[in-house]
Amino acid sequence: MTTKLDGDRTIDAPAARRDSTRIATGTAAKAAKAYGCRTKLGAHPLPWVDLPEKQDEYVPLSGATGTCAGIPEGPGITTDRETARDAAPIERCLLGGDARTDTPWKPEAHFGAYAVQERAAYERWPGYGSHIPSHAPQGAFIDDAGYWASAACPTGGGERALFTVRRTAPRTASYPTRAQLAYVKQALRIFAIRVAQAHGCAAPKVP
Repeated sequence: MTTKLDGDRTIDAPAARRDSTRIATGTAAKAAKAYGCRTKLGAHPLPWVDLPEKQDEYVPLSGATGTCAGIPEGPGITTDRETARDAAPIERCLLGGDARTDTPWKPEAHFGAYAVQERAAYERWPGYGSHIPSHAPQGAFIDDAGYWASAACPTGGGERALFTVRRTAPRTASYPTRAQLAYVKQALRIFAIRVAQAHGCAAPKVP
């Protein structure tokens, strides 16, 4: 269950974080009841919701303990922005440079319905052709820098988990060097293996 703030409100505002959390948890509780899901609800509304990390707060990659844990430094990559690893249906790691103002690479993991949605999104992009995650368990994107991997998981309705690493720069940017591509492929392998293990999935098929 996720919420998105539009307009002038941002998660930097404490009241906006609290209200957004109440909307998300209230909707999730009603959905759980409607679909007969088992869930444990809190007894009292949260008076305060912490902001774990701001957009401009990066930490050294060598000290990563959450979703970026285990990924080494690489060409131009020394920092990261991450969240705690807690078997979430979507996990994301942002790999950044020394300037701490950009995140050139973004490894992501999608499980269950989110993996279905992500694969369907690639089907709708004509430029990818047959080189897309729904046609092979692992591979490389041909029209842009990036790779994908997958793993069989015990949950998620039998849908294979999907792991991707893509660059965040526009497609008009200079194409990554061979060393950069080798690095991000290694980063995806490490990311996929660790996330798959955390979710109880089988060893991922990686490029």
